[in-house]
Amino acid sequence: KTFAKFNTTDSASAVRETLRREPALTQFETAQIANLCPVDAEEAKSVIPSLVKIEDDRLQALLDEIQLMRKFQS
Repeated sequence: KTFAKFNTTDSASAVRETLRREPALTQFETAQIANLCPVDAEEAKSVIPSLVKIEDDRLQALLDEIQLMRKFQS
């Protein structure tokens, strides 16, 4: 399945694998991040409050990587 913001299964799979590298994320949080595509850690934590358990720098690195994938998806 693809996420709302990713139009190919390859790009959705790449996002899923990127988010799986963060062991603190639950399956629900992974799906929410991939569907909502928040730009920064503050926004992510405001729409998904359970993300407060992850340091801003680590979360921001994940979000930046996802934004890059979204920008360059084919």
